[in-house]
Amino acid sequence: MISKTLMPRALCCAIIGTLTACGAPDTSSTASTASATAAGTVALSAARYTVSPSSNAAVTIYRLGAATGEASVNYHTVNGSAIAGVDYTTSQGTATWAAGDTTGRLINVPILGSGNGKSFGVALSSVTGGDAIGSPSQATVAVSSTAGSSSSSSSSSGGASSSSGSSSSSSGSSSSSSSGGASSSSGSSSSSSNSSSAAFGIAVAGDKFVSTQTGSVLQLLGVSVSGLEQGGTSFANGVENYGNATDPGFAAMASWNMNMVRIPLNEDTWLGLNNCANDGGASSTLQSNLKQAVANANAAGIYVILDLHWTAPNSFGCPEGQGSMPDAENSVAFWTSVATAFKGNPAVIFELFNEPFGTNVYGNWVATINSGAPAGQSASDVSILVNGGTYDNGYMYQCNNGCNLTGGQIYTAPGTASFKTAGYQTIINAIRATGATNVILTNPIGWAGQIETWLGARPVDPAGQLGVGWHEDGSNTSAAQAVLTAGYPIVITEAYSIGDATFTWAMSNHVGFSYWAWVDWAGGILTNAKTPTPNSLGTTLKNSYCSQGSVNSLSQC
Repeated sequence: MISKTLMPRALCCAIIGTLTACGAPDTSSTASTASATAAGTVALSAARYTVSPSSNAAVTIYRLGAATGEASVNYHTVNGSAIAGVDYTTSQGTATWAAGDTTGRLINVPILGSGNGKSFGVALSSVTGGDAIGSPSQATVAVSSTAGSSSSSSSSSGGASSSSGSSSSSSGSSSSSSSGGASSSSGSSSSSSNSSSAAFGIAVAGDKFVSTQTGSVLQLLGVSVSGLEQGGTSFANGVENYGNATDPGFAAMASWNMNMVRIPLNEDTWLGLNNCANDGGASSTLQSNLKQAVANANAAGIYVILDLHWTAPNSFGCPEGQGSMPDAENSVAFWTSVATAFKGNPAVIFELFNEPFGTNVYGNWVATINSGAPAGQSASDVSILVNGGTYDNGYMYQCNNGCNLTGGQIYTAPGTASFKTAGYQTIINAIRATGATNVILTNPIGWAGQIETWLGARPVDPAGQLGVGWHEDGSNTSAAQAVLTAGYPIVITEAYSIGDATFTWAMSNHVGFSYWAWVDWAGGILTNAKTPTPNSLGTTLKNSYCSQGSVNSLSQC
């Protein structure tokens, strides 16, 4: 949502609201190895960890689900290019849980001096107590060539207790820092006493997001900011002036009990195409400011969602509003560049495309992926969204700020036929090719609102770090519940109501919630973005967030 007024979205919702004949999606092939059973699911918190030389690798085992009984799972290290006893110290043992216990279990593996640039594995086996082994059940631990680069594909404000395993090393210790507490590993170690902690980050674990530091389940609470999607290179000017080039108010967000911020972006501004920067900056300005903004947010205990908001093919020029689909010319290049820039930071989430809408025809949105192609396009809308395709008549977009046509209206741009799109699968493959293991969110068709279509047309993430971004249109929580049941976590990346039934449902299911928007124009929650001072909506949002348990140690509720 990028318009300064809510009318276009409200109109779209009104249209959708009159169409009640939408059935449940075909979920016959949507079973996931990561879905929780009635008893519980046990899995590793990430599929890949990166650690510094001569440190301790901190790997977390999580338990999700009902957890009605006791459970245990065996774990052991597996040689790769790194060899046990030469490059790392063998670790094996059993992680156990009492009935009702879902606290993460930490495994500490000492890295020896010769392990630089090598990797080994950690694997789970032989679960007991009625639980099942979920995904990932195996992880790669990569030892970097230089110090100071520990990370994994996940982080949290909860606590983790130690596993009961042992290793042949001597008294090295490792602890994870978070706003909650963690107990240290009970294993002993014979290597030198190196202390390390996993990086602040977030990962997918079944239908939840968990901390890379502790394995604890995260409740994400946050807001979207605005400005960079419309051609700005700084938060200190453009459509929204926060008064600081690299900080739109992270300390205030943290004080409201937020641990997430969503930053919408413009592919042309990031890539330096078509002279699209509207504030005198350049691509290098934006990239430098965004990297610092992410660092500032993380320092305040806030995870960052980077959202590809505005796109357009080169035949159109600078984006002027929400495009219908990612474009083949620039969207893959954008994500390759962004992933390369942030692949070392597991506290950054990639939201691949804001609000896909195809040709804005409801019947086409809800058609199954293998249904016949509507006239003028190469396949069904959801097939094009996942696999890419073409729209014969050209690129469609919603006119917004900077557009010389009627704001909020949808237009087909002349001279852009045929419009070639990039599918989610191609973008995911490009991101993973950079080595990035960050969490990825893919949004459903229908302005990100038709979540009932997501399971029947979802991409595959080889890293197992796929979640769903959802915009609150339609409030179809039953369809969203089916996504959770299939083993995929959800973030409502644009919410438009505060403290309603959808919010209550989200909180009871650890679904992330990000309000649109942290701005001082119509529909926003601030009276002054520079201060930032809440208006009445902002006060209501703050009270709603403060009514939840603390998710940020800097909260001042």
